[in-house]
Parts: sequence; C-alpha cells; structure tokens
Amino acid sequence: MRVLALIIFGAVAFGQKSDRSENVGYMYDINGRRVPVPGGSSGGGGSAQQIVDINGRVAPVEKSEEKVLVDTASEKVVEKIVRTYDRNGNQVGTEKIRVEESKSPGGASTTLTTVMRSDINGNMALYEKSAKQTQVAGDTLTFTTEIQRPTLNGSVETVEKQSGRVQTTKTTVSEDTVIQRRDQNGRFVDAVREVAQKTIEDGKTLENRTKFSTTNGVMELERQTVKQTQKLADGTEVLDTSIYSNASTGRPAAAGPQLREQQRVVRQKAGDQTTETLSVRRPALGDQKELGQFVQVGEKTCTGKCE
Repeated sequence: MRVLALIIFGAVAFGQKSDRSENVGYMYDINGRRVPVPGGSSGGGGSAQQIVDINGRVAPVEKSEEKVLVDTASEKVVEKIVRTYDRNGNQVGTEKIRVEESKSPGGASTTLTTVMRSDINGNMALYEKSAKQTQVAGDTLTFTTEIQRPTLNGSVETVEKQSGRVQTTKTTVSEDTVIQRRDQNGRFVDAVREVAQKTIEDGKTLENRTKFSTTNGVMELERQTVKQTQKLADGTEVLDTSIYSNASTGRPAAAGPQLREQQRVVRQKAGDQTTETLSVRRPALGDQKELGQFVQVGEKTCTGKCE
C-alpha cells in the first residue's frame, strides 16, 4: 500500500520553472520509519529521474533534454530527447519528440507532434504523430485532435480522435472532452468522456473531474475526483482529494461509484525550499462507508525554483 501511495504522491509533485531545482523524496516503511528515496533534478533545458536499486545504489531511470529550435510570435518548434534506463543504469530506449506550433492573429493555432522511438537495435522509427487544431471565440476555446500510428503494412492510420471545449470566466474553468476510438467494425465511436470544472473563490480552489467510459456500448461513470485547495494564514497550502470509483484494489466492486480514497497534501515553503507531505485514508474492509484515519505515507522536498 505504501509503495502505491508513493507513486500517487509523485503524480502530484512539483512543477519546475526555468531555473534549476532539486527534488528529494521519502517514503515510510512498514515500521513507520522514514526512508529516503532519490528524486530528480531539472534545469538548463534538461531533467533527470533516479531510483535506488536493490543494492542501495542510485541509478538513473530517465534523462531528458529539451531544445527550442524556433521561437517567434507566430511559430514555435521544440525538440525533446528522452532516454530511459533499466535498474542497473543501462540505457534501454530513446524517444525523440518534436512539437511544431503555429499561431494565427485571431488566436487559432495548429500543433503538430511527432514521436520517434528506438527499437531493440537502437534504430529510430515513427511511433505516433498527432495534429491539434484550436479555435478561440470569446471566452471559449474549442479543439480537435487526430492521433495516427503506423500499421503492420507500413502505412499510417488514424487510431484516435479527440474533441472538446474549454470555457473560462473570472472564477471558473469548464472543460468537456470526448475521445473516439475505432470499434470492431473500424468505425469511430465515443470511448471516453471527461468533464471538469474548476472554481476559484474566497481563496479556495474547488475542482471536480469526472471520467466516463464505454462498456458494451454504454457510457458509464468510471471515476470521479474532487479536489479542494486552500491557503492558510501562515502560507501553508492544503490540497484535499476525494477519489470515487466503482472498483478498487482489495475492495469489493460496487453498483455505483463509492468513495475509495482521500489524499491530503500539505505544502509548506521556507526560503527556496518547499516541502510536501502526503497522507491517505481509505474505507475499512468491513465497512466501506467508514473512513480510517489519515496516515502519512510520503514526503517530498524541492530546493530551487518550484511551484
């Protein structure tokens, strides 16, 4: 359970700005002892992530380099190279991502993304490419995206289509996205829909995000997360997240979404150092409606330019 919680904690970890930052994480073992876990660093157009191997040695997991090739008022081209490593520190893969964005004076934009990946012999080949079209009208942004991948016969075909809208006001941001994939007959049908609304009022941020997925031709609610962020008088930020779903590991399935977990992240800043602690609580096995006590399962410290 604690390893899973650490992975979740990493998902809500810090975003980095342009200057360098260093991240160090901690987890708690079955005896409640605080165990350091190497994190990563970023800055200077690159980043690195690390783990501890079975012998206690620090080994790289992923390293990335990013270069801005073109940056004008109407065009931006960014190239990113990601190298992945096994637990012994040996490089096992390379991914090259090229993003080309063009903007028009009216706010419309086109983004072309090409992803190349290495095979077992180190040769680079096309893995995926996508084209995103964005339009802006007043407070509403609409977009469509087509994702293509190579087929076995060497051609490239569209495997996924996305469409959505984002509406922004002074206090709210509303999103509605539909993802279409091919069915067994090759037709594009609605596979996933995600609806989200974020409200900022009186120093608090409330975000409600719901995901629907299609099962046997019927769109059903799969997962819902409700996040509330507030800043205390001393500058501490508290993020509470409630997760609802039909099923959860180690818990019986339910006829409808049930509260499966609550997470609490407390973020405190002192000078150039920011510390986050993660605590979780889940329903008891005997009573799915009764939540246990919060248990701290992780901690992360960022030094430098952190959000």
